[in-house]
Amino acid sequence: HHMSKRSQAFLQRNFIECHVSTLPLPIASSIGSHQSLADAVQRLVSENVGCLVVTEKGGALSGILSERDLIARAYAQ
Repeated sequence: HHMSKRSQAFLQRNFIECHVSTLPLPIASSIGSHQSLADAVQRLVSENVGCLVVTEKGGALSGILSERDLIARAYAQ
């Protein structure tokens, strides 16, 4: 099923003109940098999310851990 040129133009215009704040964003799930990868996998599955915000013990943002990161780690071993 292909989109009409008119539909494609409408979508492109909306993506250019709209802001992220217009999306219904879920509250981000987080995990401490000191927690195990097994804990991270369990959290991803239990919360049905594809990534976790990683924080330091003081709460500072450390990064984002994604399913892709875990797959790459498992593949490299």
